[in-house]
Amino acid sequence: MGNKDESSNSFIKFIITILVFTSLSAVAGIIWSSVHVEGSFESWKSLKSPLEKVSQLLDTDGEKIWVKTENNNTYYTNYDCNKNECWIKTESLPNEDDMSYYSKEKGKQCNDFGFYPVSPPKNSIECMSINYDAAEIVTHYALTDDGTVWVWSHSFGGITDIEPEKCFMGICSGPIGLILGILAAAFFYRKRNI
Repeated sequence: MGNKDESSNSFIKFIITILVFTSLSAVAGIIWSSVHVEGSFESWKSLKSPLEKVSQLLDTDGEKIWVKTENNNTYYTNYDCNKNECWIKTESLPNEDDMSYYSKEKGKQCNDFGFYPVSPPKNSIECMSINYDAAEIVTHYALTDDGTVWVWSHSFGGITDIEPEKCFMGICSGPIGLILGILAAAFFYRKRNI
C-alpha cells in the first residue's frame, strides 16, 4: 500500500511541477510581449544633421526623412544612419503615390501624437510620425532646437515580423515552459528515486 501512495504522490508532484513551469513561462512571455509591444526597449537615436543647421522636417517615407536647412536647402537620410555624411542634398520629396499603406502626422507638439512610449528628446521643436500599417511599424522623427534630427522606430510584431526572441518570450513561452516543466519534473523524480 505504501508504495502505491508514494507512487501516486510522486506522480502528483510531477504533474504540479509541469503545471508550475508551464504557467510561469506563459506569464513571463505575456509580460515580456506586452512590454515589447509598447516599444519600451526602443530609444531615440540621433541622425545628426547635414553640414547646415536643419530648420524644418519636410517629409518621410518611413525609412528616409527629408529636411529643410536654414540655407533653404533640402536634404534626406536613411533612419538607420547616424553620421553627418549620410545626409544627401536633393531637389525632390518622396512620391506620395507610393504611400498608400502609410499614415502620417506632423506637428509642433511631439506628445500630441498618439504613441510616444519614450518621451521625445528635450528641446524638440517639431515632430513627424509615420505608421506603416501593413507591417505594423511606427517611426517618429523629432527636430531639436540645435538642428539635430532624432528617430524612434518600432515594429509591433505583425505576422511579417517574426524574430527568435519574440517567439521565445511570446508565442513559444507556453510550449517551452511545458518542455522545461517535464524535464524539471523528470529530473527531480529521477533524483528522488536514485
